[in-house]
Amino acid sequence: MQENETIENEPKKKNKTLSIIALVLGILSLPSCVCCGGGAILGVLAIISGIIALAKKKDGKVMSIISIVLGSLGTIFGVSFLAYMIFLGKAPSYVVPDVVGMNVNEAITTLNEAGFENVSVTENGTTIYGDYSDALIVESQDPVAGYETLYFAYQHLEAKDPNKVYEVKVEMPDVAGLSLQETVQVLNDLELTNVSYVDASNNEIDITSDEKWHVTKQSVKAGKEISTGEQVVITLEKEVVEEQVETVVEEDIVEEKPSEETVVAEEPKPVQEPKPTQETKPEETKPVEKTFLDTLKEVMDDELAEHVNSVLVDDLGFENLKLVGQMGETLNYEMEGSDISFVVTAVPKDDTGDEIIRVFAPNTGYTFYEDGEVIHSVSDMEMERYHREHCANYFVMGTSIVESSISTSRKIKFPNSVTDYQEVGYAWKDEYVVVQSYVYVENSYGGYDKYQWIAEFIPLDVDKLTYETVYVNVAGKETGEFVDIGTRYCIEP
Repeated sequence: MQENETIENEPKKKNKTLSIIALVLGILSLPSCVCCGGGAILGVLAIISGIIALAKKKDGKVMSIISIVLGSLGTIFGVSFLAYMIFLGKAPSYVVPDVVGMNVNEAITTLNEAGFENVSVTENGTTIYGDYSDALIVESQDPVAGYETLYFAYQHLEAKDPNKVYEVKVEMPDVAGLSLQETVQVLNDLELTNVSYVDASNNEIDITSDEKWHVTKQSVKAGKEISTGEQVVITLEKEVVEEQVETVVEEDIVEEKPSEETVVAEEPKPVQEPKPTQETKPEETKPVEKTFLDTLKEVMDDELAEHVNSVLVDDLGFENLKLVGQMGETLNYEMEGSDISFVVTAVPKDDTGDEIIRVFAPNTGYTFYEDGEVIHSVSDMEMERYHREHCANYFVMGTSIVESSISTSRKIKFPNSVTDYQEVGYAWKDEYVVVQSYVYVENSYGGYDKYQWIAEFIPLDVDKLTYETVYVNVAGKETGEFVDIGTRYCIEP
């Protein structure tokens, strides 16, 4: 009897093992559906194993049935996913048509005819449904015109009624202490349309004025949320540096007159050395170049001194030159001229007849003259100073050009050229100016997309912010023809 029981039990173990294998294959077939048809393969194996286990008509029947069901599902899902992936790879793509400027109904019809059926519409940021008014004009679309995508891709349209006034809320920034031009730029970035700039007597200030002003008060507290059409009054105070300088000069003149009278009153006293000293000083100050050349000849040989003098005066255009002194026992000489401090390296001719002259400003890294060539002249540096002082104006001009080239009703933001200066680059040559930065455009999800832009223009009046546009490129979309002017930046991008 024991032998018979053993013989009967052996097949039961085998049947149960096969059922377990079938069940495991069926379970694994479901998560394997996304693995390049793996679910279909495991599903088929689970079905086969389950059917064989059932055919034994022994233990594990329930597990076998479950494995067949799971295997069937795994096979169906695996084949479906594989077919879907093949379809995506071969599915034709459609080009999104340009519907900006159309009314919403025309735009939807155009998109439907192009093969796009899923279209959503928002008015001033709010999604709208049902029948659309013909007064609603499309101001932007997402994806943009020309984009290739599948027919079932979602198309989003932002539309507005030109006859409606839409309220936009922004946070009022803190502009206290900023200059007039900086304040104008910051508030323009927020698209505030009702801003008044006044002095302490409530007199309106011309924002294109050359005079220097700084903000002392703002009518709306910093951090408060306001609409773009809400009135904002900015009170500014004029800087009076020039008046103080004139007063000092007048006081000096008044003090000198009594001293002259005192000298005249003491005429009987010995005429000794005042006259020689007064006669000597004019003789030293009249020939400025000669005096500087004589000074150079005291610290270097005559031929080298004349060459250095020629480079500084004739080639570079320095004026009012002064030798501050020799830097230790080296052949470097610290000098001043045209309100610039610089260093001259002057090495006399050696046996080969070679001579080395280098002129540079170590504090700024600016090189004027090297290897017998003029790198930058004094006029170049003065022009650079001019450009540095007007970078804020250039940025306002650049953002104005970019705004006019972007056809969207969504919010756009630019970096602040004062606080985010590392995101703004400037370059110039001759009459051309190039500004490079980023613009943040609100997308259909309420977030912002960052796009790079370049604007090239010719400033007509820097203070009045007038210009002639040459070229603009926003996110690869170009208008105009770019003029290559090199890569000299007053602020590195």
